[in-house]
Amino acid sequence: MKVEWNERGQQVGKNSKKFVSLVGVLAKEMIQLNKPSWTKVDGTLCCAVAG
Repeated sequence: MKVEWNERGQQVGKNSKKFVSLVGVLAKEMIQLNKPSWTKVDGTLCCAVAG
């Protein structure tokens, strides 16, 4: 899937919504979403999700 990015690092274009959905699914599978803040999530997991 080709994803385009704008100058602010935000995904844009026809695949942007599909990309965001995919990232959300991956995050839910990899990280317990009961954390009160991203700062409470282990950095290794954040990097795995962010790529």
